[in-house]
Order: sequence, then C-alpha cells, then structure tokens
Amino acid sequence: YFPLDSNMPAIPRNPYSLSKYATEQMLEYFSKSTGMTCIAIRYPWLLGDYYLRIGVERGGFERGNCHDGFAYLPVYSGAEAAICALNADIEGYRCFFVASKDNLEQRSVSEIVGEQLSGVELKKPLDELDSLVDTSVVEKELGWERPQSLAESLEKYGHLEDVRP
Repeated sequence: YFPLDSNMPAIPRNPYSLSKYATEQMLEYFSKSTGMTCIAIRYPWLLGDYYLRIGVERGGFERGNCHDGFAYLPVYSGAEAAICALNADIEGYRCFFVASKDNLEQRSVSEIVGEQLSGVELKKPLDELDSLVDTSVVEKELGWERPQSLAESLEKYGHLEDVRP
C-alpha cells in the first residue's frame, strides 16, 4: 500500500534486508519477553552532502522501480531520528520508517502512482497524497522533524563534512 509508513510489513528482497528484518523480530521478542523498550528505525537511502548536491544539480535521481517509494533521507536527519528515539518516552517495541517528504525522482506523487502504482492500494485518496511516505507517527511519537526536499536538506546539511565515494 501507499503511502509507505511505520506500520508497513517488511518485505525482505535480499540477504541484507532479511538480516534487518530478523533484527526487528529479535527486538520485538526481547521487548515482549523482558519488558525492554526497543525501537527499530527503518532508513531509506541515506544521502550525505555529496549526493544531496548531485540530486539538486540533476533535479533528482532516476531510480526505475518504485518498490521503495523512491525514498531517501539526509544522513544527518537519520542521526537526528536516532537521537529522538534515544530520548523518547516510549515503552515496548516500536518500529519507525523515516524519509524525506519528496522523492528521489523529484516527480509528483500523482505521476508516480499513475505510472507505477495504479494497482496498489492507496490509504488516502490520490488528491490528498503529497508524499509516497507518511511519517506522521514518527513525527508525533519521537518529535522528529521531517525534511521536506532535496534543496532544503542541502541548505540545512550541505555545510557539514561528508565522506565522498
């Protein structure tokens, strides 16, 4: 379904994503069996300033298949989400999916849905969707502030040191 959100089921597509899913299952198990608070954060493609700059210069990145919602997040915003999780007043197990409001292809939601997702369940009417990812639960429960766009992210985080490929 779309928009993707923190309640979406994991769909491991390779050994790496399978290992992440297994870790989520272990966190949930330990939380239920011991009463520990465990928080999993699902990250999309994390971009440092180098890729933020390239994305802004190119007007986005062509990704092809939309199974991941073309989601991304500036790496420093990902760190902010982790800090928010560490400081959150939450009990039990929680899993959060964090992502920027716009998408890597820098295309409209209606264009992407019409082209690639016409057979997928929409949790909101198309004219109400302004993002392929809904982070409202993360924002509410963790107090995390979602980046709105590649350009905004570059302005906010572009001056920070980045390791280039």
